[in-house]
Amino acid sequence: WTIVERYERQSSLKIHQANPYYAEFSVYMKPLMDQPGEVFQYNELDTSKPVHVE
Repeated sequence: WTIVERYERQSSLKIHQANPYYAEFSVYMKPLMDQPGEVFQYNELDTSKPVHVE
């Protein structure tokens, strides 16, 4: 299974990771998994530059 989280700003991700429940989640999930978890980050769109659609 997969968990997908989307954030508009990098700062929102940092706030999420600083939440005490963030670390607690992996502690809870680890015994339920038959393989080690993998975390991937994918940036869907580069928002550092304006996007123009014609």
